[in-house]
Amino acid sequence: MRNLLGGDDAVAHSRSPQIMADAAVAVLGQDSTNTGRCYLDVEALAEAGVTDLSVYGGQEPVEYDIFVDPR
Repeated sequence: MRNLLGGDDAVAHSRSPQIMADAAVAVLGQDSTNTGRCYLDVEALAEAGVTDLSVYGGQEPVEYDIFVDPR
């Protein structure tokens, strides 16, 4: 992130890569009948019961990728 547009400020408002790993574990641990879905990391974790995302860092407002509509 530091070498991309936004530099250190973008890093300060981004979550750590661990959120993706934890979201992947949550999705891959689901029943095999759960298919055909596209998840955002926060959605997958919310469905798994994770509500405290502060452990992943990221100052408010969290910076979303350009292709994500945070609404």
